[in-house]
Amino acid sequence: MFVNRIKIATINELNAKKQVFKKFLGKNYLIRKTGDNYVVFEYMCRHQGADLNSGKEENGIVTCPRHQWKYKIESGENVEGDGRPLKQCPIEIIGENIFIVLGSGSQKDEY
Repeated sequence: MFVNRIKIATINELNAKKQVFKKFLGKNYLIRKTGDNYVVFEYMCRHQGADLNSGKEENGIVTCPRHQWKYKIESGENVEGDGRPLKQCPIEIIGENIFIVLGSGSQKDEY
């Protein structure tokens, strides 16, 4: 089976920082390291797709700049809004590279 992947970050990038932000194909991503685990979220509000990089971040919560929906940065959990968490992307780590796996069908793509 052929798997489509996009390289989103390297482990070395996350050794220096707890999180990094990237933009690919018109979408913003948050890549985080927690302990020995890595997670990638689409860093866009689930309400209308607003860029959360433009939002206010305080006490581990990011607030959407459009309608003030709130998300926990650590987990992607929606703490104010309709309850839908940030979309977590399936990833693969190959060597020192972190890839988003495309077309896995793990979550719906609509906002």
